[in-house]
Amino acid sequence: MSMETSQLNDIVQNTLLHLYLAVSQTQSFVPSHTRNQIISKYLKPKLKSPQFKAVKPEIKMLLLTGKRRTLTWKRSCLSCVRY
Repeated sequence: MSMETSQLNDIVQNTLLHLYLAVSQTQSFVPSHTRNQIISKYLKPKLKSPQFKAVKPEIKMLLLTGKRRTLTWKRSCLSCVRY
């Protein structure tokens, strides 16, 4: 597995963990647009970090995907994860 693939998998897995932990802290249902906001707030700093320069295009793609109403980031993130 290349370094880029490994780094992208780590980012996606950490993003999903962050989402699940944030949602689990609430008592009520969290709609998809709120989930998208949680993921957006988590990913935007990663986009600017020089540490993730190799996977910057993929992070941008994930951010743009979440802005479209027809797709959710969770689905996009799950499709990126390779075990």
